[in-house]
Amino acid sequence: MKLEAVSEFVTWTAARLHVSDIEPKTLSLPRVTNLFGDAGRGFEPMYSKDFPLAPGRSSIAVSQVLNTRKPKCKIFCLIQSAMDENDFPAWKTCWQVNLLFHKRVSSKPLKCIVCSKTNTEADGSLRSTFWVEATRCSAGHRQVTFSETQLPYALGICAICDQNYMLDVVKGKHGCRREGCRRAVRVREAEVHVKLESDSDLLQAFLSIFKRYRVYECAIHCDEVPYGSNSAIALKPPTPQCKHDRNVCNACLKTTFEGAIRGGRLQDLVCLDTECRKPLPLGSLRQYVSAEVFKIYNKKLALALISKDEKFRWCRAIQNGIAFLASNGIATSAETSHPSSANTYEAMMPKSRYRRTNKSKLP
Repeated sequence: MKLEAVSEFVTWTAARLHVSDIEPKTLSLPRVTNLFGDAGRGFEPMYSKDFPLAPGRSSIAVSQVLNTRKPKCKIFCLIQSAMDENDFPAWKTCWQVNLLFHKRVSSKPLKCIVCSKTNTEADGSLRSTFWVEATRCSAGHRQVTFSETQLPYALGICAICDQNYMLDVVKGKHGCRREGCRRAVRVREAEVHVKLESDSDLLQAFLSIFKRYRVYECAIHCDEVPYGSNSAIALKPPTPQCKHDRNVCNACLKTTFEGAIRGGRLQDLVCLDTECRKPLPLGSLRQYVSAEVFKIYNKKLALALISKDEKFRWCRAIQNGIAFLASNGIATSAETSHPSSANTYEAMMPKSRYRRTNKSKLP
């Protein structure tokens, strides 16, 4: 990444925001403004005390600083150290898209949803509405509720946090704000399409970035797993009761669940997320295991249920080892070579549900 590329981008940002009425002067650092005109703190750490700064919008000031060709320009060092050469083009594209969502903020103090800091001097500044207009979690949660709109302050994203917010959302780094929801916030592609309908080149650049980062890390084999464009389906967790995105791939779910069934560990048929552990319903389990293993599951489940019956006994034939029910000296067994038992699954179910046949005296 070259210094000229950063300079070109900052100048482009200033032009996009229609910032031109700047009179070059030397200002003290406390009066330096960030890219969107906040009085105060935005880019203070990025400037050297030796550099002349311009009043008003600091995007012009940044451009002037970069054009001094000082190799140790602090904004350049900050961007270069924070991103690798693959991330910077993606960040630049996301930032260009993010600018299209900027609006003037209300007269209320602005509380940042990322850092939780409140800015009482944000009146009239430009702020991005991307976080509320174009993001949802996979459950469809909007990131602000009606009650939050009635607060004495406005929710938003401060200029510092906003610099990386969109790229972080594309990467799935921000969680849903809804209480109890552990899903990640995702980009609503439809909203971005509307904003960029007149700029097809920027739209295609953004969609290519979005596709590149459309992955999640499998918690079992610890590798990235790509998913499709419909995140609501692709990130659907193992059970309907889960409050998080999927974090285990289908192959690992199948291996884990089939191993638990074959080993008779039916209690392990739960969501593999350590903070969730919701039991799998029958319909969900059927999706992840083969038909053969699902039959084994049904048999083992029936044995587990019948073992709770007070009349439950084990067949006494050495080669048998299969469960049966005993009632008034009458026994019914299942799938056994014992001459006195019945070769039927009916014996594995409670008497109240199935009629027993082939009854014989207990040995």
